[in-house]
Amino acid sequence: MSTNRLYELRCRECGKTWGNVPRSFCEDCFSPLEVAYDYDSLKKIARRENLARRDFNMWRYSELLPLPENFTGPNAVAARRWLARANSPRNGA
Repeated sequence: MSTNRLYELRCRECGKTWGNVPRSFCEDCFSPLEVAYDYDSLKKIARRENLARRDFNMWRYSELLPLPENFTGPNAVAARRWLARANSPRNGA
């Protein structure tokens, strides 16, 4: 794993690495890909204190998600609006 990446996708069966690309299976052996983390680098940026301050949604763990470099998630206002719509009684759920 290169030093500037915190994670990459790796084939569960053959071990081939695919970098950080939107792919779910290995094109060589058709096995599922898993996220392989560089834990030493991740320890430097993912802090328990930072996680504790964030909202309880999937973006709380953004450092751990296999996202493209320089990806910015939705802002907090947009996330709250989406959640309000999802929980709306007129949503049909």
